[in-house]
Amino acid sequence: MTATTAVSLTHSPLVRAFPLIISGMLVNKIGQDYDYKDIYYVVVVDCGSSGSRLHAYKFILPKGYRRIDSENLNIDDELYAAIKPGLSSYADIPKVGAKAIVDLIKAADVFVPKEMKAVTPLIVRATAGLRVLPENKADTLIKHIREAISDLGYPVNENSVKILKESDEGICMWYAVNLLTDNLGKGTAMTSLEIGGASAQVTYAVNNDDINKYSANDIFIRPAVFSTTLFSHSFIGQGIGAARFGSLQLESGHPEPQELYLSVCLDPALCEHEFNFFGQLVKVSGTSRKGLSPEAVFARCREIVQRYIKVTMKSTNVEKVPTENGVAAMGYFYHFSNDEGFITPDESGEISILQIMEHAMGPSGGCATSDEKRPWRCFDAVFIVSLLQDGYGFDESTKINVYNDIDGYGVEWSLGIAYNYVMAAITAQPGPANVYDKFIRSILAKRRK
Repeated sequence: MTATTAVSLTHSPLVRAFPLIISGMLVNKIGQDYDYKDIYYVVVVDCGSSGSRLHAYKFILPKGYRRIDSENLNIDDELYAAIKPGLSSYADIPKVGAKAIVDLIKAADVFVPKEMKAVTPLIVRATAGLRVLPENKADTLIKHIREAISDLGYPVNENSVKILKESDEGICMWYAVNLLTDNLGKGTAMTSLEIGGASAQVTYAVNNDDINKYSANDIFIRPAVFSTTLFSHSFIGQGIGAARFGSLQLESGHPEPQELYLSVCLDPALCEHEFNFFGQLVKVSGTSRKGLSPEAVFARCREIVQRYIKVTMKSTNVEKVPTENGVAAMGYFYHFSNDEGFITPDESGEISILQIMEHAMGPSGGCATSDEKRPWRCFDAVFIVSLLQDGYGFDESTKINVYNDIDGYGVEWSLGIAYNYVMAAITAQPGPANVYDKFIRSILAKRRK
């Protein structure tokens, strides 16, 4: 996406409808160089299950007399910073967690001009990691953070710090990837998929004739930006960390905590290794693969994972996720593809279910080789294959576009929420574009009379 977009007279339907009015009244303004821009800053803190990440965005809007849309609101710059561990790790020491978030936000001081702070939205959102905490602990963390950030110079209110709604996580990711691929408002929006630490998100545009096929809780319309009807659902338990732990529990056959979990999905070199799953320490060991082919290991692991996916999908009707306009996959889809060599580091690329399966069972794949540093390779491949094929109904040959960033900008839900904040602010104000549209509509009304 380019930093600026030129405004052309030939692109505006208003110019074609009223050439004399425009040439007589507004030609000087429309014909000038659009060097003068409105500038908007937004600071977003993503408090994820594995760490907190700051995204500070600078948007620019060339001043002109045309309807505001995604073609002329563009990202001009972004600042990124991150800290670990995740916010949920501070559940029993909320003041320490609040200070960590404050220190992270201060990193934006070199990016947001001092004179712009008072009008720059500061949005702190916790995701699935905080959703799984007891409500009183999550509320205490949020309260301490809200109080701690109130003196940083940004406007802070009750909406500044919240747990991100499950639906908003997927919706904002959808906006981000389709904004960066220039697909917003054009009927070509891609389906958006993401795997996080505790949950997985699926979002796609829905034909209005098909709305009745879905639960009302999964259908959303954002008329302030684009009147697109979206299906969006966040599957708690389908994040990579939750899926690993949940599958271990399912494989054990016992719902209560175990001293040691054994799994055919894990590297056999792993012996009573301790993992931290959202604050819970768990010992795990891989079982022997002696006498088993890689195909047999994959099949046994898949049987467990398929059962787990069925449990976490529950009754949500996602029988066939649309792929006609392409599929964009982010989060752990990217990290897995990078680690397994499907894509070049720091680059986007394409993968398919068939590629993942063949690689996992191949001579260098996770179900055939031993790698103590990456003992989850076999499980992760099986989980992604099963999620896409058994959960979302993909054909094994479907091409999936894997993104981490596009044109240097990270594909994150934080970009989507920042974009929505700016667009909502613009469309709610009687700026030049809105004023001019009202003027044209008044002329049309008089002519009809």
